[in-house]
Amino acid sequence: MKKAKSKKDVYEIVTQRIIDKLKAGVIPWQKKWMSKHRRPENFVSKRKYKGILNMMLLSSLGYDSPYFLTFNQGKKLKAKLRKGEKGCPVTFWKILDKEEIDKDTGEKKKKKFFFLRYFTVFNVEQFDDLDYPKPVQPEEAKDFDPIKTSEELIARFPADTAKIKHAGDSAFYSPLNDSITLPKKETFDSEQDYYNVRFHETVHSTGHSSRLDRIKSTSFGSNEYGKEELVAELGASFLCSEAGIFNSIADNSASYLDNWIKALKGDSKLLTGACSGARKAVEWLIGKEEQEEDSKA
Repeated sequence: MKKAKSKKDVYEIVTQRIIDKLKAGVIPWQKKWMSKHRRPENFVSKRKYKGILNMMLLSSLGYDSPYFLTFNQGKKLKAKLRKGEKGCPVTFWKILDKEEIDKDTGEKKKKKFFFLRYFTVFNVEQFDDLDYPKPVQPEEAKDFDPIKTSEELIARFPADTAKIKHAGDSAFYSPLNDSITLPKKETFDSEQDYYNVRFHETVHSTGHSSRLDRIKSTSFGSNEYGKEELVAELGASFLCSEAGIFNSIADNSASYLDNWIKALKGDSKLLTGACSGARKAVEWLIGKEEQEEDSKA
């Protein structure tokens, strides 16, 4: 009897196809959903909020407007914060100089140190009597037509998989809250793009300490962060292959992975190394597939 290909073979096939696309050239990766607004910024100073955590928090609140301000800033503009409205903390680092005396030489030396501060901001939509520019709406969103095979795959995920919220203009997994945030389904360029992004963030969530305990660092740009991105994108590719939509997203995945490989000093071996982590993540989500025997002699 001839045995059917094991799941491991499928993983290897998908990985090789991505590697082949990397060798063929890079296709610029683009965000796969329509943006409602620009990066969050302060309504009064017009300064854009910095730091990936600030951007993630503010973008995930679900407001159409990118403008935020403090209670006092609103008060100066004679705007009224609605009763019961909750603010969002944002942080910033300030570099200060401090003079210290060298114990050995007695000389005064300036030393820089970082001072972390935070304050609470509100979106302009939370105020009454405040005139602000209304965001330019994107093209009318099309209806979302669920892909049956992808929905069936999601139905196989364990009950304790991270919960998903559709809000805001960013897609990310928060290890702190163990939650996934995605833009609304109808804003994506295609149904395939939606499921690809959802699978990517879901694979990230398998690294939580309550699951595979894989995520050790969330420092943007670090090697650990880069490796985790490779795991998530490969895992998403495996899940898309399982759902039968891999061909629709392969070019974007290859380009995305190529960017991370370059960021990690061009070590192409990281791709195959990340395959192991991605495979474990997918097996946690949908289980190991038993090898089936072909009844044909």
